[in-house]
Amino acid sequence: MRHAVFSIRSVLVTLGALSILIAAGLAGFGLLGIQRQLDARKHVVVLEQALWNHTNADTFMDSVRTDVLRALQNAIGTNKEGDKFIRSELEHHLDVLHTSIAENLGLPLSPALHENYVALAGFVTTFTPAGRHAVELALADPAAGSANFERFRQSFKGLEELMDTVRDVLHEDVRHVRDSAARTAKRVKRMIVASALVGAMLLVLITTVAVRIAQGITADLANSREEAHRLALHDTLTGLPNRAFFAERMEHALAQVRRHRTMLAVLCLDLDRFKQVNDTLGHPVGDALLRAVAGRLGGCLRDCDTAARLGGDEFVIIQAPLGRVEDAGTLAQRIINVLSEPYDLNGHKVVIGASVGIALAPADTTDSDHILKMADMALYRAKADGRGVFRMFEPGMDTRMQARRMLELDLRRAVKAQEFALDYQPLVDLSSGQVGALEALVRWHHPERGLIRPDDFIPLAEDTGLIGPIGAWVLRQACADAAGWPADVRIAVNISAAQFKCPGLVATVLDALAASGLAPERLELEITETALLADADATLAVLHTLRAKGVRIAMDDFGTGYSSLSYLRSFPFDKIKIDRCFIRDLETSVDCKAIVRAVTGLGSNLGITTTAEGVETLAQLDQLRAEGCDQVQGFLFSRPVPAREVAALLGQAVDADRTGCLPGMAGHGHPELV
Repeated sequence: MRHAVFSIRSVLVTLGALSILIAAGLAGFGLLGIQRQLDARKHVVVLEQALWNHTNADTFMDSVRTDVLRALQNAIGTNKEGDKFIRSELEHHLDVLHTSIAENLGLPLSPALHENYVALAGFVTTFTPAGRHAVELALADPAAGSANFERFRQSFKGLEELMDTVRDVLHEDVRHVRDSAARTAKRVKRMIVASALVGAMLLVLITTVAVRIAQGITADLANSREEAHRLALHDTLTGLPNRAFFAERMEHALAQVRRHRTMLAVLCLDLDRFKQVNDTLGHPVGDALLRAVAGRLGGCLRDCDTAARLGGDEFVIIQAPLGRVEDAGTLAQRIINVLSEPYDLNGHKVVIGASVGIALAPADTTDSDHILKMADMALYRAKADGRGVFRMFEPGMDTRMQARRMLELDLRRAVKAQEFALDYQPLVDLSSGQVGALEALVRWHHPERGLIRPDDFIPLAEDTGLIGPIGAWVLRQACADAAGWPADVRIAVNISAAQFKCPGLVATVLDALAASGLAPERLELEITETALLADADATLAVLHTLRAKGVRIAMDDFGTGYSSLSYLRSFPFDKIKIDRCFIRDLETSVDCKAIVRAVTGLGSNLGITTTAEGVETLAQLDQLRAEGCDQVQGFLFSRPVPAREVAALLGQAVDADRTGCLPGMAGHGHPELV
């Protein structure tokens, strides 16, 4: 009996041990299957992301074909402004098409798919000039454009066929991965059931956990498409909805406005000084700043509001429902205040600001595209009004924005066509009565609008980055003209604060001198305090380099900023120019007299030349001479003149007792052009 019991126990122990080993083995295989399911899930998500990008590229291919057809139609109507719009839309659609394909090149796809996308990217690269050529030819010559359309259609058809082929490969990869994952899931379930029959309580526990894990993974696989869709609709850096998700939310919110007659507000905002943070502290700090901004935005909103990141430092908010119009302004001011508080990012203290533009529905529009454009126009106005503020959309903004866009297009064309010219205004030395220098003043002669004021295009050039090539041209032309003047006459050129942000300013100046053969000491660069405010250390380093080469440096508009005196300690300026606002009221204002006396005395003590701008009367001239001013400039002596008339100014002394004017140069002109 004992032996029988012993045998049974031995068998039971053996079976128990064997069942545990079997259960452990089955569980191990189950865990391996689960790991394979996880890998399949990741693969499916990547493939769904690729499908999403591919579909997006398909959409913009259709847009490119539409642009070509619109170009043919528009050319028949001879609508020049429409032509510019079509070209702009085409460039955008081609860019998105190229970007969508390029993004798939960065995904971990199979070698075969990757090779397909390499070929597709190459095809898109060759297709892009074909689209541009088709539009340009259609707009230039409708007949030739129509004939060319068949060639474009063949190119488009080739790209379309390749897109379809690659999409089929994508679909096949997705089907294969899903089938493989489904088979793995079935095997895992069978192993789990088998282990449940032989594993007793331990196996029950293992089975329960494994079943739950398997069910969770199966559910994740079933929702992989939704997961890929969610990833495609959110910004990967901040986690906020992206432009596509925002568009969906906007359509839904506007539908509610139309259906229930409620209100909503769209707030467009971008960050002031964000580019400076990126440039000086690096992209990791810039990315951390964007994440922090997204977090602060979330704290300002209600659960029913939506915040999205459109790209870069551009964010947009849907405030819906909106109880009162004033609530939109309240939210905008709260956002400005919160985002303006200091940030501590990776050990760096960062302070930025924000500007906000607001548009309302239904008051302004109920169209999703229009309301976003209106909010963007209001944002532009907020930035133009000094940044750190919010502005509501007003109907006149659309007209101004269209005018600005047209002017920008014209300005870009003017840079290529060299439609600029220089006028020169003399600076007269009071001690000798001779012209000691001439200031170069840029003019834009528009072929249709005529002469455009510098105040109307220089700020635009600074905003768009065109100030770089314009400023370089001014330097080259001014130095070339001055090289033909007497050796004791200098040329003064204004340098915009925005030019200091352009790389290679020192090289641009030195190249202009070398090309003209002008001695460096004959060139004066005039800068304003604004150039020093943005990044004083970097700007001063550039000025020291130029001055070491012999170039003279003058501070323009001296006395109008709050730090002018402190900069005289930081840099040994050769000249300070007293702003015209002090000269204008010199005869009547005691304060202006005191300021002029102080500045001329300061210049005398520091060995710095002082120049008075905007001198228009003999009384002003007499007062400036009495105060010891070194140089004067203004319409009392001469208006700005073209280069061909400079020779008439040079070598002629001022007869201040009679008119104060240079001989032959009456004190008339256009002050607004100076």
